[in-house]
Amino acid sequence: MKFIEITHNEFTDTHDTIPSGYDLIVVEKSDVDNGTFDSAMVLYGYDEIGLYDDDFTNTVYGYLSIDVEVV
Repeated sequence: MKFIEITHNEFTDTHDTIPSGYDLIVVEKSDVDNGTFDSAMVLYGYDEIGLYDDDFTNTVYGYLSIDVEVV
């Protein structure tokens, strides 16, 4: 898994698109720290940032890419 955190200062910048191969997510900081991302929830646009803050204790926003092995 690859995770790119979005800082609070970047929320004021204009975002055109979510990077290819990544999902925009909100996740608990503790899951970012331990690399599990069990609490991650996919957001379908930048307008959803902040909508689910009450569902998390310490929110972190970012892009998550999950490497899928093709067999």
